[in-house]
Amino acid sequence: MRQSCPTCAHYYLQGVLRFLNHHQVEQHEYQGIIDLPLQPEQRIPLSQYLALLEFGAQRLQMPLFGFYLGQTIEQQDYGLLGHLIAACPDFAAVIDAQRRFDALVADIGQMEFELHDNVIISRWTPFAQPNAQLVLRNMTGWIAMAWQLLGQRLPPLKLSLVEPWPAEQQQQLSQWFGCAVEVGADSNAIYAPAELLQHPVNQHNQRVHQLLQQASQTELQRLALRPSWTSQIKQLLTELTDLNQISLNRAAALFHLSPRTLQRRLKQEQTQFEQLLDWERRRRFSQLVGHSKLIEIASILGYREQSSLNRAVQRWFGQSPKQYLQQGHPDELV
Repeated sequence: MRQSCPTCAHYYLQGVLRFLNHHQVEQHEYQGIIDLPLQPEQRIPLSQYLALLEFGAQRLQMPLFGFYLGQTIEQQDYGLLGHLIAACPDFAAVIDAQRRFDALVADIGQMEFELHDNVIISRWTPFAQPNAQLVLRNMTGWIAMAWQLLGQRLPPLKLSLVEPWPAEQQQQLSQWFGCAVEVGADSNAIYAPAELLQHPVNQHNQRVHQLLQQASQTELQRLALRPSWTSQIKQLLTELTDLNQISLNRAAALFHLSPRTLQRRLKQEQTQFEQLLDWERRRRFSQLVGHSKLIEIASILGYREQSSLNRAVQRWFGQSPKQYLQQGHPDELV
């Protein structure tokens, strides 16, 4: 599943906050990077997650911040998917669950698996740049979790990373992964022997695995079908007869939310209520101009004075309302 705005679940961020807290980093130091406290249904934009990782690397002066963070991964950091993979019968089922339900945890990159010459190749391409810490956490977290599931450290055959890490960091990575680490590669990939697919998972429970598979599929469908807050606010504004009484506070009340919560959810989708209201005003102006008097349009759009409408039209189109109408612009927003 690919969302319009790449995001990760709130629980995936908890591991980062836990790591920062362990290293005596105070919450107020990163309060401006993400909105706290995290809510159970919250999805965090990839941009905020990246900013938090970069903050951690700089604050702790750890060039391999994502690498050390990935080593501390816990089953709970994967939410429902973490419980599902722990109940899988073997590692082949783990890979299948990861491929199918990874978006529940984070829709922040493209995952690909292939089997070639008795070697499993797991490739991962993030959706954003820069991404060095993001890749390190993901790749290290995968291996750390695999070792937990299998009950032993089974090193990969090779690890390749796009980032051209210096020799010192390359050696640190190689020592922990227990294999050769190629840097400056064409892709981020983990290579492992094919016989690993048949290796049993030490917490396997067939009944639990079946139930969690069904729950994961249901949750993935719910997540995919859930309308964004942006689309819900756009629909609300479109359905209003006029925009006189609408405000952030009023919209939040209609959705049984606090204004701050609605602001935060729209921010996660990289927009604001004021931007959506401005979009709707512009859309309506394009439809109404030429059919109603400007003073009436101003009122319908929620402006107290026609001069406010005039300034808005100048900002939208670089023209006065009269110039816009004279040029015969068609409705250009739907």
